[in-house]
Amino acid sequence: MKCKDFEIERINQVLFVVRQDKGANIGVCVKDNSALLIDSGYSPRKSRALKELVQEKLDCKIELLFNTHYHSDHTFGNQSFGCPIISSEDCKEIMQRNLSTHWTPEEIRKAMQEDPELKEEWEDLRVASPTRTFKEERTYDFKGIQLVFQRLGGHTKGSSVAWFPDYKLLFSGDIVFADFYPTQLSIDPSPLELIEALRKIEKMDVERIVPGHGNICGQSTVERLIGYWSCLTSECQKLFAKGMDEKAAEKVLLDRCHLEGITFDARKHKRNVDTVLKSIRQDYGQ
Repeated sequence: MKCKDFEIERINQVLFVVRQDKGANIGVCVKDNSALLIDSGYSPRKSRALKELVQEKLDCKIELLFNTHYHSDHTFGNQSFGCPIISSEDCKEIMQRNLSTHWTPEEIRKAMQEDPELKEEWEDLRVASPTRTFKEERTYDFKGIQLVFQRLGGHTKGSSVAWFPDYKLLFSGDIVFADFYPTQLSIDPSPLELIEALRKIEKMDVERIVPGHGNICGQSTVERLIGYWSCLTSECQKLFAKGMDEKAAEKVLLDRCHLEGITFDARKHKRNVDTVLKSIRQDYGQ
């Protein structure tokens, strides 16, 4: 199913993934004329179009929205759905804090001036924070479909997943990227925690994963990501342990630990190197 702003892929009889030209993947679970959404995208305009699409094409009322984490490409569409929003406690706390820092009206206007394409998308933006939270995990029954919300952290402090055990399917948010290099752009990423989050996913009874960005993938993608982040962090620790300063360590890491099976992206790899250096240097007095 295609429309102007979206392409909708049916995964099975109740689950869909919505892809946008820009922005993150959105999940939709449909049962008995009701819908549950996983993330809302970055644009109130597009999220309103998605709401109309779900209501008209799928004949469903949206009853619940889940935010995997606080990043704007996953949450700035929240305002359009008029339903309860659930997230981890950490996700809600950071979103509310951002309203007085990174997401003030002044900062939003500045971002729209720097990127004119955002003017149309954010013109009537009103950031809607989650209304329900969980600390580490919550099991939810959606019209007889079992769903587990679980905070794993790593990509951000509050990053969480939505796991459908009966379908062996996981919506991972940005803990998993597929088809291209991951990026760690938040102020609170933890590469070591991200590795642990990926290892927890690896142990789940999951056959298909809907990543935050990219096509549906499997555990082989998780394995590659574990290898990538593990290499970066362990090599960084070794270099600092030898007494190498941060600038020299960065130069070495830029030439190492490239993600296997994906076209090399020097810009994103450098961002990840910088994130790892920042995270680990404190342990070595850098």
